[in-house]
Order: sequence, then C-alpha cells, then structure tokens
Amino acid sequence: MKPPDDKRACVYIKNDYSKTVKLSMWTKRGAQVGEFWALAPGQAGYLAEGGQKVTASPEYVIKVGDDPGEVELAVVADRKGKTWNVSVKKVWSATHKAISQPR
Repeated sequence: MKPPDDKRACVYIKNDYSKTVKLSMWTKRGAQVGEFWALAPGQAGYLAEGGQKVTASPEYVIKVGDDPGEVELAVVADRKGKTWNVSVKKVWSATHKAISQPR
C-alpha cells in the first residue's frame, strides 16, 4: 500500500471573473488531470473527476484558457488544511502578465 502524501490536498477554486473560464491542470510529470473544467462567473467548488475530488501536489501546474502559460499550484493557491484555495484571477494574472481579462 502506498503511504499518504501529506503535500496533496483537494483543489477548491472560485471563478472571480465576470466570464466563463476553462481551467486545466497537469502533474509535475506532464500527465493531464481530467480533461478540463468550465467555471461560470461566480461559480466555486472542488475540482472533481469521476465523482471524486481531485487532490493535487504543490508542484502540479494549473492554467486558465487555451493560451500558453501555466503556473505551479503552490504559487497561486493558499493551503488551508487539506484544501488548496485558488482564485481564477490569481492564476490568470500569474500566467498572462500582459493580458488583463480571460477570453
């Protein structure tokens, strides 16, 4: 049996933009986690795949939209217990420095 990974936590995300956004995530080895998640304006909740909450390590990368640019989860998320709290605006800002709004 594999020992528990204390660095892993569920991912809770809030779309704090006024537009629907597409979110995607990859492991540090480049395997995509799920396909993608679409979040409506103001929508918040845990990322889930197959009815199970997604747990992620701090070095997983996350991005908003289809443009190039991704950022490590630990850079843009606040960890509280077993939950990573993520703001779409913070991810977007970290990956799209010259662009002010997601498409």
